[in-house]
Amino acid sequence: MSSESEIQTVSTIICRILKRIDHGKDLDKTLNVYTSARGLFINLDTVTESLINSTLKLGVRCHALVKG
Repeated sequence: MSSESEIQTVSTIICRILKRIDHGKDLDKTLNVYTSARGLFINLDTVTESLINSTLKLGVRCHALVKG
């Protein structure tokens, strides 16, 4: 029942908050937060896209930490 502009504004705020999440070398904890957020915000496409990108970046970080 929200307008498209309200949905976009809320999605942008949520994405900014999710991008700040960093548990250092505890990548599993970060992945759990992303997984929970995806379940909570399943109807917000922008948030889902941001979470997918963040998860991919997390995979790259993991690869770099274990040195391939």
